[in-house]
Amino acid sequence: MTVLDLGPEHLPELSTFLKHEPEINLYSLDVLENRSMSPLSLDEWRGVFDGGKLIAASLAVGRYKEGMAANLLTPFGDRDACRTLGAFEADLGGAKNLLGPTEASLAMLEGLGSPVCRLNDSENLFVCRSKPRPMTYLSLRPAVREETDIIEAMSAEMQLEDIGLDPRTVDPESHHYGVVARIASGRTLVGRQKGRICFMIDIGTRCKAGSQVGGTYVPPEFRGQGWGTQGMRGCAAYLLGGISEMVTLLVRESNTPAIKTYHRAGFEPYALFRRIEISGE
Repeated sequence: MTVLDLGPEHLPELSTFLKHEPEINLYSLDVLENRSMSPLSLDEWRGVFDGGKLIAASLAVGRYKEGMAANLLTPFGDRDACRTLGAFEADLGGAKNLLGPTEASLAMLEGLGSPVCRLNDSENLFVCRSKPRPMTYLSLRPAVREETDIIEAMSAEMQLEDIGLDPRTVDPESHHYGVVARIASGRTLVGRQKGRICFMIDIGTRCKAGSQVGGTYVPPEFRGQGWGTQGMRGCAAYLLGGISEMVTLLVRESNTPAIKTYHRAGFEPYALFRRIEISGE
């Protein structure tokens, strides 16, 4: 097996390889489609070849200088080849986070030297390809600037409930500008009832192959009334109405209520993922 840095000359082969399973590779396909291996980006693409055939690939994002850990690694492909990629990345500075299919991610972690992890969560990748029937969903629209304050608060509450950290105290400026940027780019969708936002969701990845969503939030006063299910159906109706061919999302295996909601909304489990946060110790 041979590890190579991938450049524009590898673009057709890499694109074809990732499109073998677009459900799993939406993030990488989004980066490939929108940044096109630009030398000005901080993206580092690597591949493992066996007999001249690409059998594994990874994207390293956010390695700002030589010898520094990348912010994120996303592996895909043959398990042994992903382990080889991990060893290669270890020599370059390693990584702070891994996200990808379980087998590939755990193999890459092993290649990195099995470092201590702050987080090593199993997540389900869910996929929806069919629009819901009319009248069975909450109509969603992109959020507008006038809703910034309430969305900023809801986004913070969502993170506090999900990971136990309030971004308004950890890094309020980054949180504010992240919300503003998502609203400005049409990547936050909301649904309303009785003049108030009853459902919110963010669009993370958005490319020709599909969209991946996250940051789902239903305010406490609207919970237990089915708005989570209706909102997810509305999200599918919005994105599958000419924007995307599929909608995907990741949810922790332990989050049983959310998994039930996604099932009811028409999303189906597709693959197991691993979200790994390396401690750096």
